[in-house]
Amino acid sequence: MERVDLLIKNGDVVFREGTRPANIAISDGKVAAILKPGFEIDAVRVVDAAGKHVLPGLVDPEGHPGHSFPLDIDLETESPAAAAAGVTTWGIQDPSPRMGKKPFVQDTRPEDVVSFHDVMDIAVKTGEENCITDFYFTPQLETDQQAEEVGEYAEKYGVTSYKFYCHAKHPEIAAKLWYVYRSGLATGFDDGVVYKTLENVAKIGPPGIVSFHPENFEIVRVFSQRLMDAGRMDMEAWTDRSPDFVEAHHVRQYAYLAKITKCPMYVQHTTTAESLLAIRQAKEEGVEIYAQSNPVYLCLPAGTWKINVPLRYPETMEILWEAARNGEIDALGSDHVVSHGTRAEMEVPGDVWKTTSGFPSRVEMMLPLMLDEGINKGRITLQRLVEMMCEAPARIFGLYPRKGSLQVGSDGDVVLVDLKRKVTVTNDLVHTRPGWTILEGREMTGWPVMTIRRGEVLTEWPEGEPKALITATSKGQYVPRAPGNRFLF
Repeated sequence: MERVDLLIKNGDVVFREGTRPANIAISDGKVAAILKPGFEIDAVRVVDAAGKHVLPGLVDPEGHPGHSFPLDIDLETESPAAAAAGVTTWGIQDPSPRMGKKPFVQDTRPEDVVSFHDVMDIAVKTGEENCITDFYFTPQLETDQQAEEVGEYAEKYGVTSYKFYCHAKHPEIAAKLWYVYRSGLATGFDDGVVYKTLENVAKIGPPGIVSFHPENFEIVRVFSQRLMDAGRMDMEAWTDRSPDFVEAHHVRQYAYLAKITKCPMYVQHTTTAESLLAIRQAKEEGVEIYAQSNPVYLCLPAGTWKINVPLRYPETMEILWEAARNGEIDALGSDHVVSHGTRAEMEVPGDVWKTTSGFPSRVEMMLPLMLDEGINKGRITLQRLVEMMCEAPARIFGLYPRKGSLQVGSDGDVVLVDLKRKVTVTNDLVHTRPGWTILEGREMTGWPVMTIRRGEVLTEWPEGEPKALITATSKGQYVPRAPGNRFLF
């Protein structure tokens, strides 16, 4: 074999069928060869992964750079944070006013919600100028026009996944409970828009899919008012205001429409046992439905902090871990949104209603959390982790086997993991722009120590350095999906 660009040697490589020692050769951005241990070839750069596990680069199917701040600024600061966590492909979910169009309007107005034909070229250009990971888009829809144009978006831009923020159907309700206009939504939508979208996405064929954030704010507002009237101001009140069934209600409701239209469905946040039951029932009825959860719902209990969807109680967390083990949870995503300031600026101690929701570093901490709480505590295997964080998102969203897998011809996306590295988390080690993490002071074991995107080392954390170093010298690429073709290189 001719000289390759990069050789990763002496590592334990996590393949779908299991973990075994192997050397990985990467050239021209692709996996060129998988070699037996000890078999070396000439390479421009050699990375010794002795004592480390070699995983495919993570595919994070849910990030929201651009939701509250300009897309270019968010990608510039948050894509390095994502890369430090092992993410090499980022699924960006934004509504049309948040796709990079200038000037940036902080509180979105109905007239700002436009066809994605008006913003997709801008979004791709903004990503390729500012994002160091590769990326794809899952647009958030609101209007009949957008629903009617999804087939055009698929053909012209390779966009085959779409999303609804179901809690924002009625902006006038959502605005009293959450930052709907600041997130780029303004018009709201009805089930007719949802139905049109499901119909038209079904026509795309694989890998067409519609994602849902299920959380019925029409009911949440009732519980919120009752808790306020009762004088509840503690952090756990935020969880109690959005009880488990309001998530499952939307899963059941839209799974039925997915059945009627024969459209694949993706549950964006699966945080409750009731939602898992609703997903099982939908599968029994023949719905192609997938469940995504998030490491914070597995690892952080109610009362830790205020986010939307809220954190759940320990008994629910154990049910989610079991679902992660047995395959009921298909994928994990970060749901990363850039927070609105420092903790001191966001928190009003003792008053959850006045505290600003959302905490930073969700993308940066998702793999460390899973290594610490999942792998090192024996809750899941490395193979299962790779399925949820690499392969399944790539398959579901039409990126596989180019992404999410280590096989010859796949992109040379790799993350090296040190399962023994102990880290006491400090605010100084995070890369996210707000500069703090809810995990400050927590000792964690297991950490990503190098991230490689198409053969380029994006980040590395040598022993003795206080944090991961950002070493990327180039930007990422937009990854279109091919309508009608589920698996592609």
